[in-house]
Amino acid sequence: MAGSVREARPGVWEMRLHTGKDPLTGKKTQASSQIRASGKREAQAMCEPWAIQLADGDAVVAAGTFGDLVAQWIAVKQRRRDTQPLRAGVSARSERSGRRGTTPGEKRGVAR
Repeated sequence: MAGSVREARPGVWEMRLHTGKDPLTGKKTQASSQIRASGKREAQAMCEPWAIQLADGDAVVAAGTFGDLVAQWIAVKQRRRDTQPLRAGVSARSERSGRRGTTPGEKRGVAR
């Protein structure tokens, strides 16, 4: 992978790496990341391991359409919801507020 570094602002460098071509559009794609480094040589030294991570598939590159991102977001929300245990008769909102749920025939605040 061919890459480059440039100083975005003093002390902050942007690493850019060519990641190939998009199979749908045929356009060149690139990944970028900003790092803190004291100079160009240090930034280039930090760019090389990142290029290896990208080549191995260890680093995540945000890419795709809005629909792809929404699908990823829904999948994360679904996993989080599935891992949270639910107790019978207690909703998540009443759990946070410390109130127990009521049955359909009961009214809140009315003692029997």
